[in-house]
Amino acid sequence: MTLLHEVGHVFDQENLEKLGVESLVKGWNAHLGEKLRSERSASAFAFKVIKSVIPEGQLRNDARTFLKSYALESYRASINEDLAHNAMMSRVFQKDYDYFMGSPGEEEARQLWDDFEKWRKTDAYKKWKALPENAGVSLEKGDEYGHWQRWIKKSGYDFFKDIYPEAGKSL
Repeated sequence: MTLLHEVGHVFDQENLEKLGVESLVKGWNAHLGEKLRSERSASAFAFKVIKSVIPEGQLRNDARTFLKSYALESYRASINEDLAHNAMMSRVFQKDYDYFMGSPGEEEARQLWDDFEKWRKTDAYKKWKALPENAGVSLEKGDEYGHWQRWIKKSGYDFFKDIYPEAGKSL
C-alpha cells in the first residue's frame, strides 16, 4: 500500500509538471492545501490500483481503511497542527510594523506616521514644503518625515487642523 501510494506521488508530480504548475491550490496557506491534495491524489492512485487487483472483500476494505486512516488522517492532523501554529503566529504578528511590536511608544509612532501621510495631502503641506528651510528635504531619501516630526515638536504646530479642517484654522 505504501509503495503504491508513493508511486501515486510520482504520477501526481508528473501531472503538475505537464500543467506547468507547482500547486493546484491557490490562496493563503496554499502549501497546506496542496499537501493534503497531493496525499489524496496519491491515495486515490493506490486505491485505484488495489481495486483492480484485489477482489471485493476484507482485504480490499483493509486497503481502503489503511489509505483513509493512515495516509489521509495523519496528514490532516499534521495540517491542523500547522494551521494552529499559523493562527497563533498571526495573533503575534497581526500589526503592520511587527518588528517593533511591543516597543514603548510604538502605537503613537504608527499613528503619527499615518497622520503625516494624511497631512501630506493637504494645502498646508504644500505651504510647509515651499518654506525655504524645507525646500531641500526629500521624501524619497526618507528625511522628510523626520524633518516634519522635529518641526512639529519644535513649533508645537497643530497639524490636526489641516487634516480635519472643521477643527479650526490651519497654516
